[in-house]
Amino acid sequence: MPIPASINDLSTTAGSNSPAGSESPSLIDDYLRTYASYIAQLRDGMQANAFSFAAAGGSANAITATFSPAITTLSDSTVLLVKASLSNTAATTFSPNGLTALPIVSIGHTPLAGGEIVANGDICLQYNSSIGGGSWVLIYSTGGAQNSGRLLRTTVYINNAGTLQSSVDGSAFANASSTFTKHPSTFSADVEVQGSGGGGGSANSTAAGQVAAGSGGGGGGYARKRFAIAALNGQTITVGAGAAANVAGNSSSIGILVTASGGGAGINGGNVTPTGSIYEGRPGGVGTGGDLNAQGGFGYYSILSSPALSGKGGSSMFGDGAAPAVGVATTGTLGNAALSYGSGGSGAANGASVPSSKAGGAGASGIIIIREYA
Repeated sequence: MPIPASINDLSTTAGSNSPAGSESPSLIDDYLRTYASYIAQLRDGMQANAFSFAAAGGSANAITATFSPAITTLSDSTVLLVKASLSNTAATTFSPNGLTALPIVSIGHTPLAGGEIVANGDICLQYNSSIGGGSWVLIYSTGGAQNSGRLLRTTVYINNAGTLQSSVDGSAFANASSTFTKHPSTFSADVEVQGSGGGGGSANSTAAGQVAAGSGGGGGGYARKRFAIAALNGQTITVGAGAAANVAGNSSSIGILVTASGGGAGINGGNVTPTGSIYEGRPGGVGTGGDLNAQGGFGYYSILSSPALSGKGGSSMFGDGAAPAVGVATTGTLGNAALSYGSGGSGAANGASVPSSKAGGAGASGIIIIREYA
């Protein structure tokens, strides 16, 4: 049998290797020297990771690599090192030595979205036969975002008396910039955007035998969306302030990406004799641009009976609207201010002989919550 030309010619079956007992004794020295060189190749290759390291080929999102000896089969113990040539921009696959291209997934077992692999960075990939019928897990990637799915930070933006404030990592509320700046390790973010509630309708002054009651303000709209962080970073944060009586709520938004409009303004309840008639409630705001968009609760109508009953405020995704007010003779009752973020204020109510109008309750301010994930 011939002297093997390279280490790749060796077989794991002993009987398939040379010498086989029929060679000339003069060739034994050549066999011994050849096998000694292969042992040295193994030594040097193991020290340099040469058998499991290769420079990347292919494209940014379809990476290939040529290893020597060639990778011919895959098992869950297969771990390969690659020096990236390009930065990935979307879901990415990997194919060593011409094998079927399989998806690369994050430590959190989610598809890559772009930015996890950077040009000239080192990546470590381990094959896992149980993920999606076979995938490469990105164990690490130098210089790239690591999509582990771990919650890094929660930022809460509210509008307190017109001053935008935020809470980061559970700290106390403090003045904050109106521009979102990502955490250095953020890969993606989940956002909730809640518009503010509308103010309740006022109640007009009444004469003897009359009543008045305003309808409730509508709840603000709501939207929720998951973002790759590149789209969110640097966007303007706007949180809608709570609305006064008879005023519609204000929109909350993240740039032009996601918006939740404010709830409608309650309507004044006219001074009339108590007949049981009603004054229309006001619609809630709407969310746009989210993966989930919802309308705020409808502000309830007022009932002009004896006693008069104002409209309840519309609810939001963060809680119920303000409770209704009951009309009291001579003094009247102010509307109740909303307490839950984005909910509507209730209308005011007057009984007979109230010499002045009573204001409806204020709608609650909106809120924006941004949760950042590695």
